[in-house]
Amino acid sequence: AGQFQDHYVVLGIDSNATSEAIQMAYVNLEAQYHPQSGKTPNKEKFQAIALAFEVLSDSATRNPPPPPPPPPPPP
Repeated sequence: AGQFQDHYVVLGIDSNATSEAIQMAYVNLEAQYHPQSGKTPNKEKFQAIALAFEVLSDSATRNPPPPPPPPPPPP
């Protein structure tokens, strides 16, 4: 239980995606993977997509990944 998933990767979007891009990605993926009406039904994948959308569509839970660490100082 509780396996980590990168929500941005699940939706196929960049970490700086707009709310509109998040919504569009969700709608497109839902049409493809919804277990009852999708073109290629996949319950597990749809659940991951739904969770990613739930997290990323809420500004209180959406946290961009931390920036990479700075390079080490030259010798």
